[in-house]
Amino acid sequence: MEIEDTSIIERRQTTEPLLVPSIRLNVTPKVQIDNMTKLQVLGYSVGHLQNDLCGACWFTFLLFYLKSVVFKGMEESGAYAGFILLLGQIVDGLCTPLVGYFSDKTNTRIGKRTPWYIGGFILTTLSWVFIFTKNPFNDWFGVNSVALEVFYYLFFPTIFNVGWAAVQVSHMSLVPSLTLSRKTRDKLNNTRNTFTYVANLYVLALALVLFMVLKSDYLQFRVLAIGSLAVGIIASVFFLLTVNEKKLTDNCRKVKRQFKRYTRAPVDTLTSLTGSQLDLLDKIAEPVSPGRSLSEVESPMSRSSIVSTTDFEKWGMSTDEDTGEVHLSNQPAEEEDEKKDDEIVGWSYWFKMSSFYVYGFVYMGCRLLGNLQSSLIIFYLQSVLEIAKGVDLDEVGLPTEFAIFPMIIYLSSIICSSFLKYVFERIGKKKTFTIGTFISLFSATVMMFLGPESKYFMYPVAVLLGIGQSIALNTGISYIGEVIGVKGSSGAFVFGAYSLLDKFSSGVAIYVVMNMRDVNAPDSSEYVRICTSLIPGASVLLAWILVMRGKAADYDAGDMVMGH
Repeated sequence: MEIEDTSIIERRQTTEPLLVPSIRLNVTPKVQIDNMTKLQVLGYSVGHLQNDLCGACWFTFLLFYLKSVVFKGMEESGAYAGFILLLGQIVDGLCTPLVGYFSDKTNTRIGKRTPWYIGGFILTTLSWVFIFTKNPFNDWFGVNSVALEVFYYLFFPTIFNVGWAAVQVSHMSLVPSLTLSRKTRDKLNNTRNTFTYVANLYVLALALVLFMVLKSDYLQFRVLAIGSLAVGIIASVFFLLTVNEKKLTDNCRKVKRQFKRYTRAPVDTLTSLTGSQLDLLDKIAEPVSPGRSLSEVESPMSRSSIVSTTDFEKWGMSTDEDTGEVHLSNQPAEEEDEKKDDEIVGWSYWFKMSSFYVYGFVYMGCRLLGNLQSSLIIFYLQSVLEIAKGVDLDEVGLPTEFAIFPMIIYLSSIICSSFLKYVFERIGKKKTFTIGTFISLFSATVMMFLGPESKYFMYPVAVLLGIGQSIALNTGISYIGEVIGVKGSSGAFVFGAYSLLDKFSSGVAIYVVMNMRDVNAPDSSEYVRICTSLIPGASVLLAWILVMRGKAADYDAGDMVMGH
């Protein structure tokens, strides 16, 4: 069939769909707009799994492990446990911006972030084993020193958090450098977050089995820690083997330069690609097959804009008349553009952006919600709902409820997280976050009135807690990408600074809760009730207010762009 002149293809209001066989927008394998394969997306998604597995043990069980197992019977057991957690969080928080800053300046043949990831992986693996091993030094020296016991459990968690920070920052900051596609970035973040909940579910499922089979609380925690670490090691090796940071980053940088020339704007004035530019990237990354109508393409470009062959020529691209494939031109970029494009933004640049502060506190509030609820939920079950209250856990082990309720929370989080991408696209991030905030506040209110006689209502409440945490975490992380834009080379500092705020706020909050009052005391139920429900609820409410007042772009049915 002979094709009429369609150098400009526009949407027409007709009863028949407009077919676009003249421009199929296929990208040649040699130079792809979005160079990430499905295997690489999967590899990135599990790259943080070891951190997530250890983090699940850390926030769900470590506080209880230190207070009720390691320092059992000591008068200041709560203060010791809280201080160890606080110090670990502070070290982690201080290391994250440092790792971010120096990894921005790192340049090796395997990339900027990968060396830091490998170093952090080694530290977390070695130190995690010692955290859940009884302190041997008292036996070696023939003493029973509380100071030596505290030092042991201060030292190895500190080393662990140094490594944890290196892995977290290097992994999270990879996203803006791996792809310019807004869709792929969101997919990487969402799938990574999904595996965060998979990690929690695995830890809790393993804990449930161990709590049923083993009768020693120390042995239960010991096997749980080793079982989690083994899976994490496999996931980290898979990530390192599948994600070639250097290759993906070079391709992403080349496409970005081509696009900047297309816009004819000075390179140093562009802080991010505009929404329409990212839409065009997404349209090219999603081929239009012959015979498909424009209405079948999910990109906003197919709904409201004009696409022409001259658009691609201005971008330094050409279309093959026979195949309809789109090729990047071989014309080398100007040396000045390359120099400016690779220039690393200094830390002072971010401090001048109001959005840097706004979404930093958004991220903090979202993380506080999950961290506080995860760390205190077992104490809530024991003190408020009176599950295994007054029982010698060293004799009978931990009750299965200590794993079942956290498991319900994380299972509902996984299910919710898997649908969030479509919900974001359907109603927008802000409306979704509003729903999540309401769910979190409602569940916190119900927890204020539960007691031993109504403990079975905790099952549906746990489902709501998981949904609220999932929406908050996904929203908080996705807005970090809005702040960074395409400045992926300097994005690690932003992730590091936000993580510092997250770790410090969570550590201080937990330490204050554990130090002010003994959460296992007979009259502590009301205190634990308030700390587990009202404080997390207030943190997510603060995050919601900031999101509503923020200026970051939002998904919308007719305007799915990033960074207007």
